[in-house]
Amino acid sequence: MPDSDALTVSGTLQVEDVIRFTYYHQFRRSRLGPIMVIGMILMAAAALILRLLQHEADPERLSLEVVVIPALWAAVMIAYPYFQARRQFAKVESLRRPAEYRIDRSQLQCDGFGSSGQMLWNRVDSVRETGSAFLVYLSPYVAWVIPKRFFDSQLEEVERFRQMAALQLAKPGLFKRPRRLDRFL
Repeated sequence: MPDSDALTVSGTLQVEDVIRFTYYHQFRRSRLGPIMVIGMILMAAAALILRLLQHEADPERLSLEVVVIPALWAAVMIAYPYFQARRQFAKVESLRRPAEYRIDRSQLQCDGFGSSGQMLWNRVDSVRETGSAFLVYLSPYVAWVIPKRFFDSQLEEVERFRQMAALQLAKPGLFKRPRRLDRFL
């Protein structure tokens, strides 16, 4: 028996969707941001300690090592997800194929990306909302990316999906609304 509340959304991912997901997953979901800051502090402290132990306290050289090396590391850490996402989008042809999602009170179905699958709501790990998409995590490291532009009537259908996700997930709190920084992703 068909579910009258079922949503069907469809579209084709764009490289920007994959880039945004990669940044979200790397920095927000996995908490890589705080790890990166701690790494920068540790690198700066290590450079400072090594300089002091070598008794070479040239202030210009010291500041160069303490500031530039961690800054270069941070730049690489920030740029890497961008290039990784672009490479993945170019390499994996199925990401560029149209997909259709059917969402009802009992399950989510995806037909596209070269395959099809379904997941019961009580088996979904979590649902995260960003400014441009819903990320349905099937496991801690695998997610379906459903851009909000896939929804026909943006406001009504997006709100219906939010309500459905919040009600159907196994535990309260598994649906996460966007935080301040998430709105940019």
